[in-house]
Amino acid sequence: MQLNIKDGQLTLGSAYKLFVVGWIVSWGGFFLLFFGLFFAMGLAGAPMTFNGEVVTNHSDMLIQMIPMLVLMPIIVVFHGCLFGGIWLAGAAIYKMWKGLKVATTDTAG
Repeated sequence: MQLNIKDGQLTLGSAYKLFVVGWIVSWGGFFLLFFGLFFAMGLAGAPMTFNGEVVTNHSDMLIQMIPMLVLMPIIVVFHGCLFGGIWLAGAAIYKMWKGLKVATTDTAG
C-alpha cells in the first residue's frame, strides 16, 4: 500500500485507505476467529441450537452457517468503508485547523 504525502502532510485519501485496510484486517480476523470457534464446536458432535432448532447432523450445521459465511465479509467491508468515511470527515475538519503532519525518520544505519 502506498501512502501519499503532499507538502509534508498525509493526504486524506491515504489516511482513508490506511483506516479501511486496518479495519478490515482487524475485524476480519476477529470474525474469522469466532467462525473457526463455532465451526470447531459444531464438529465436536454435540447438538447445537440454530434459530431455536436443535441441529445434530454435521451437514445441517454447515448449512446453518452459510449466512455467516456470506454476510460477515460484506458487513466487515461495509463497516470499514462507512466508519472510514466518518473518520475521514473528522480528519478533514481537523486538517482545516492544524494539518496532518508527517515526520519521516531515517532508519538506515
